[in-house]
Amino acid sequence: MDMTHLVNPRAKLLRPLASMLLIAAMCAPAAVAEETPAKADANFPTSDQARSYFAEGVNQYRAGRIKDAAISFRSALALEPDNPTVLWKSARALESIGLSGQALPLAERSIALMPFNAIAHGSHAMTLMHLGRRHEALAAFVEEARLARRAHGQFFILAMRAQAHLMLGEYDLGLKAAEESLRQFADYSYPAVIKATCLAALGREAEAQDAVRACRKLGLDIVTPDNWDKANRRFYSPDGIAQIAPAMTIYRRVWDVTPEEAQ
Repeated sequence: MDMTHLVNPRAKLLRPLASMLLIAAMCAPAAVAEETPAKADANFPTSDQARSYFAEGVNQYRAGRIKDAAISFRSALALEPDNPTVLWKSARALESIGLSGQALPLAERSIALMPFNAIAHGSHAMTLMHLGRRHEALAAFVEEARLARRAHGQFFILAMRAQAHLMLGEYDLGLKAAEESLRQFADYSYPAVIKATCLAALGREAEAQDAVRACRKLGLDIVTPDNWDKANRRFYSPDGIAQIAPAMTIYRRVWDVTPEEAQ
């Protein structure tokens, strides 16, 4: 899921890290130019051609050509169908273009083959959430956090957990996860929107309006109710949209009643 646009450009020191994480870990391993000839790789023990397709898919994903990336990853899978890295990256590409139903069996297979890989669990969790399978998604995010070794990835995991709690109507837990995400990365708009929504749902109106003002100060179009709605509709299945719709209504209401600050 490409979310680089969710980060305030003022966060200069964190921008390289945020860009990597907010495209949902699709940038690992290191970049490989499309002209680079295939080399032996421990991740591709049986097929240099599979490695070549995989490298091409990574480059295409980074360039925003997600559909092309999905095709390249599929080509790599045809040669190495039990390669767990290609499986979860294929799942992430399919999920990013709204094909979560096709992504799910690939994510599940990746976890079966590589149960201790945190990123594979994250791909699985995102796919489940977009399919509206909220309880399973939340459990998968918890497992991803348990397995994650790099603390700098926690703000993204926490934001996704906050979203899952939001969909379940667990606004107190969603608020807790969103606030912890913001403590780690204050300019991340996704948990900022969730924080405002949870506060409004909990009846903490003055705090909710303060949170809306904080969203506006980020200066990002994505924080507006219309754009949050569009982003959700891009990635969620109809069941998922039905489950997050109450939260979108709450956010729109508190946004509309919060006065603009004087310039």
